[in-house]
Amino acid sequence: MNMHQLIGTVALVTVWPYYAVNSIAETISAWNARRTEFPAQMPPLKNGLPHGVFRSWHTEEQLHDEGNLHLGIPDGQWKGWYSNGQPKFIRHFSAYKYHLIRQEIKRDTRHVVTPLALEAKEDPTAFIKATTPSNSFKDLPVGNDPQALYTAPFKHCLPHGLYMNFYSDGRVKDSGYYKNGLRDGHWETRQDNGMTRSVGGYRHGHKAGTWATYDFEGKLKSLATYSRKGKLVSQKMYD
Repeated sequence: MNMHQLIGTVALVTVWPYYAVNSIAETISAWNARRTEFPAQMPPLKNGLPHGVFRSWHTEEQLHDEGNLHLGIPDGQWKGWYSNGQPKFIRHFSAYKYHLIRQEIKRDTRHVVTPLALEAKEDPTAFIKATTPSNSFKDLPVGNDPQALYTAPFKHCLPHGLYMNFYSDGRVKDSGYYKNGLRDGHWETRQDNGMTRSVGGYRHGHKAGTWATYDFEGKLKSLATYSRKGKLVSQKMYD
């Protein structure tokens, strides 16, 4: 089935809520606005929510984004492309962990172990921020390229796994990993000329250990050391 056939199929489908928690009016408005810009294939409904593969296109031959929705929540790999065919981003989400942590937050603090849930017990906005799509796609390279902007076809998500952004020429902008909604492990960002901008590690969403930053030519600018809780311990600058 080609794009035109898919679009024809979608046009016959009633626009139902594709956000896990959202009003029907808001959902229809947001979906119609996005559909005008990027023709898309909506997955079938399960319990009134999209459940399956979602795809949208720049053109008949070039995908704009693709991923799987589990009852309206992205699950597994979610990829996006520029109109020139170069990769734009790669994300990994977990619908299971989204619901698991959401339920964990409701428990007594003595029975909460996930770092994000513990953080949300102290600050209720922590979970909202971590699961908002705009937070997951905020690091796309915008510059003067309107293509870099991205509107996700879902309202809630929980990052878990590989995270990558790309410049429009295909070069990697940054890469790292999320664990249960928070950055965790090795992380690296790069300049648009391919040189490393910064490299270091995260623990439970906070910078940890040694972080190095470099200038546009690849020369070391600074070395910073962070505690396990993300507090800056020391920093040395280089000429």
